[in-house]
Amino acid sequence: MLQKLLSIDRRWIFLIIAIVVLIPAILKISAPVSTISNATQQLYDTIEKFDPGQVIMISLDYGPSSMAELQPQLTALLHHCFAKDLKVIGFNWLIFDSVLLGQKEFERVAKFHQKTYGDDHCYLGYKPGGVPNLLDMGRNIASVYPKDVHNTALSEIPMMKSVKNFDDIALVIDLASVGAPPAWINFVYGRFQQTLALGVTGVMISELYPALDAGQIVGILPGLLGAAEYESLIQEAGYSSEGGDGATGMGIQSFLHLVLILIIVLCNLAFFIDRQKRRIQT
Repeated sequence: MLQKLLSIDRRWIFLIIAIVVLIPAILKISAPVSTISNATQQLYDTIEKFDPGQVIMISLDYGPSSMAELQPQLTALLHHCFAKDLKVIGFNWLIFDSVLLGQKEFERVAKFHQKTYGDDHCYLGYKPGGVPNLLDMGRNIASVYPKDVHNTALSEIPMMKSVKNFDDIALVIDLASVGAPPAWINFVYGRFQQTLALGVTGVMISELYPALDAGQIVGILPGLLGAAEYESLIQEAGYSSEGGDGATGMGIQSFLHLVLILIIVLCNLAFFIDRQKRRIQT
């Protein structure tokens, strides 16, 4: 038995891991969220204070490689905004690849809440330009995006008739997997004093807590955990009956970590027992 553990073919380990990942994914087994981090709670509380009709802008600065962490954040935020009858603008400041990711999710969640394009939400798409675009949008959004992703002039979109620049937007949220947050903090908050929040991947979160402590941002969603926490908050409040991928993803991670720890412990235990037996024999 000990020798079998010590000489186990790694393909068996790969198979075990595949099964452990697939079963929770197929059965949608979610990990319960016992506590909510302050960073997530602060963002939720900020949106809770807004009145119906106020405008939220969400920038999607991530591509398919980070979709597993950040797309559930987008979904949870859209459920919250639409349930509270807030108007939402989506666009892609930095990464072209995320246009379809954002546009399709906007349409899907809007349909879930029976919201209408143009009246309740709109999608601007991607425009190259980087930081100068942010500065220009602070003065006049139409100067950067004269038309939306459907090639409709902003002046013809009902909800955009009362939105000229950042002064008309209650909150900007940047969902990012790259180095976009410092630009938003330095140029959008720093220049225009725009209320700002972030959703980032797990590896980025630690470097952004100082901005939260300094009051430069009002909240942060920390990776997949942040998505699961936000899903828990909106479900508890009755804003969404749809199960979220954040909690499911955390469930998959939890099962996978447990199995990996078990494999490591068993193999190390077998190694030490086998070594002790050899010492006794010699």
